[in-house]
Amino acid sequence: METLITLNKRPTSLYGQGVQKFIKNPIGRLGGVLFFACLCIGIFANIVAPYSPNEMYRGSELVAPNHVFFLGTDEFGRDLLSRIIFGMRMSLIVSFCAVIVGGIPGILSGLFTGYYRNSKITSIVLKIWDALLAFPPMLLAIVFATLLGPGPLNAAIALGIISIPQFSRIVRSTVLTENEKDYVLASVSMGVSHRRIIFKDIFPNVISPILVQVTYSMGAAVALEAALSFIGLGIQPPNPSLGSMLNQSRKYLYQAWWYAVYPGVAITLLLMSLNWFTEALMEALDPRSELR
Repeated sequence: METLITLNKRPTSLYGQGVQKFIKNPIGRLGGVLFFACLCIGIFANIVAPYSPNEMYRGSELVAPNHVFFLGTDEFGRDLLSRIIFGMRMSLIVSFCAVIVGGIPGILSGLFTGYYRNSKITSIVLKIWDALLAFPPMLLAIVFATLLGPGPLNAAIALGIISIPQFSRIVRSTVLTENEKDYVLASVSMGVSHRRIIFKDIFPNVISPILVQVTYSMGAAVALEAALSFIGLGIQPPNPSLGSMLNQSRKYLYQAWWYAVYPGVAITLLLMSLNWFTEALMEALDPRSELR
């Protein structure tokens, strides 16, 4: 009977093999290094930033990059490098919070709707998720951000809500596959409780797609947070935000090119690191890659 229960479970060394494949992947290494650098910059922003992000220096408005202000200043004489560093920190905080807000209910709903696939509650939940997925993510983010009001916490909640269906569908599709495997059928025939089957047997086998979805959702949250801040529904001035800096820099594109370029480069690097990290992680944790 033990053979039946353990049959079709992924070997414990799969994640170790995934780590090795991830490290060998040059895109994964580059994405991991870039993301780790962005993460360290965000965590230690108070140490890394040369100035306070909101401190104004009279007479230094729209100064080009020099040995004092390495990336120049904005229209209020604030150091652009410091504001980019703190803006990157805020983007990471919002994205982490959005993943938590969307991930926990999304994972739980995916587990239960996948296991109890024929119940009426499952049908209702799936229809709600399908309705949310029918709208573009940016439109839903604007709607929820408008209802909740501007601010980093509300932006994280809004971005988290629109990611719930994505987490749920990813988890549910994996659970539906696991339901048909021998170890689940053996546990059911032995009278094991449904809760134990879901959380002890099935859940460990859906961790891989969850990890991939987490990194993907973080990248999407960074992009959407910048977009919300750009249109004034995200982080509010004078708090630094990469999106709001891009919005404010539009007036000075010909006068101060650095004002728009460097925040745009920061967003691009952060998104590229997350996309590369996600791509390499997806390939590393895909058991089918061994067959290619």
